[in-house]
Amino acid sequence: MGGLVESGMGERPVSEREDEALEELREIARQLRSDADQSVYGFICVEDPNDFSPDPECSTDEERERHRAACEQFKKTGKDSTAPGAHCAFMNGGKEPPGYGMGMNSIQDEEKLDWADRIERCIARLEP
Repeated sequence: MGGLVESGMGERPVSEREDEALEELREIARQLRSDADQSVYGFICVEDPNDFSPDPECSTDEERERHRAACEQFKKTGKDSTAPGAHCAFMNGGKEPPGYGMGMNSIQDEEKLDWADRIERCIARLEP
């Protein structure tokens, strides 16, 4: 790394300790971004149906087709009018709204992503 950094008395060389601290902050930001992405198996628990992938072994053709249509609608309108919640067509004797079966939910922790962004902005201000 190295380089020069502004100080109160002009430019000065970046110390090895500062380089190490910046690299550690970069690693923390990378880890936060990695930890922000989580996958959860089960019924849909995300707002955007595009963040859910039905499991072909645990969903019916009808549920997968309903999911496909909901994904298209969400891309166009930003909402899912079917809003099945965490249900499948066979729960509660068929009295619950039909869902998309079981599958994988992709969840992002927005707070962790925000912390990673903040750290990266700080690094940018400190870098020579």
